[in-house]
Amino acid sequence: MKQRILIFTDFYAPGYKAGGGLRTLVNMVERFSDEFEFWIVTRNHDGWGDFTPYETVKSNEWNDLGDAKVFYFSDKTLSVSKLKSLWREVEPEAVYLNSFFSSLTVRILALRRIKAAPKTPLIIAPEGELSKSALAIKSKKKKALVTLAQTAKLTRNVIWKAAAEPEKQNIQRLFGEKRKVFIAPNMPPKMIFSDYSPASKPEKRSGCLKILFLSRINRIKNLSFALSLLSQIQGEIHFDVLGKNDDEIYGRECQKLISQMPSNVKVAVKDAVEYEQVPKTMSEYHFFILPTLGENFGHVIIEALAAGSPVIISDQTPWRDLAEKNIGWDISLGDEEKWLEVLRKCVEMSNDEFSQMAQNSRDFALNWLAAPEVETANRGILRFATAGAKP
Repeated sequence: MKQRILIFTDFYAPGYKAGGGLRTLVNMVERFSDEFEFWIVTRNHDGWGDFTPYETVKSNEWNDLGDAKVFYFSDKTLSVSKLKSLWREVEPEAVYLNSFFSSLTVRILALRRIKAAPKTPLIIAPEGELSKSALAIKSKKKKALVTLAQTAKLTRNVIWKAAAEPEKQNIQRLFGEKRKVFIAPNMPPKMIFSDYSPASKPEKRSGCLKILFLSRINRIKNLSFALSLLSQIQGEIHFDVLGKNDDEIYGRECQKLISQMPSNVKVAVKDAVEYEQVPKTMSEYHFFILPTLGENFGHVIIEALAAGSPVIISDQTPWRDLAEKNIGWDISLGDEEKWLEVLRKCVEMSNDEFSQMAQNSRDFALNWLAAPEVETANRGILRFATAGAKP
């Protein structure tokens, strides 16, 4: 009989605007549904700012979605008592939370602390929320919650999942060196863009560049830095920005920068792309840029590489030493001259040189997806929890 895992998450499929954390859960269900039974409690809309209920699912009841049972709640209906009721109804061997600051997580930790919830092993995957750069945004509220969790011992005996060593260090910095932290990269799909060949990429003419930013528009993703850099680059540049605006004030700052771009840099801002269209969209550009302040994983980075798009990213992600592999660059945000040097190189790059980088990127992504280590590490966490880790 399969072990049952109950997941509480703000957003899940069929949504796509909430980013990589959502995709991690979808991929986890896809990869492990033969071994575990997944029950998911989530909101009935797609991301903050879009409160229109999904039309393809039923709210406030269980739905069959792929290999999971999903309860889509309307925002006004999920009381603490309803949370307890769903928890007791499912009777899971483990509970999985993919956010630390979600109101769902706060409620569940509180229920657990006052012993009003079942004694179920609990996994928290903070999805990059505990990095110093992430904590600096809305810092007062986050600091207050971290302090509350520390003083009230809300995370006592929690099983932590970190996507990489830096995230493990962030968890232990805040909650103590003795915290039980497993490292497992976020789950990718089994395959990205099957039967694709980088030979179909657009031709790369020297002096021209098609470059893409595909991510949420907020301070962490650092679109303004990319705009500032590209405003200093000569050549025929087409820069497309695809993503949901998470921060109205920051979005306006970026729009102001766009209005001041030189005539040689054409910037187009478009809506977020449904997940199924991401690889095809990526394939229509030469390079992908993401000067992020911090990513615990970065689904969009492996997706870009799988689409044959070499990446130009900050050194604040687990994807490092890219230049040595000839699949892109990971650059310090403090080294603006290096960013400009790389962008100028990309503009002037010939089609032959670009084609080799594109093929290298695709090959790297396929090899990484096929390697067993990521699946093994994630399976290990789920098995540890469902085997009856001390709650």
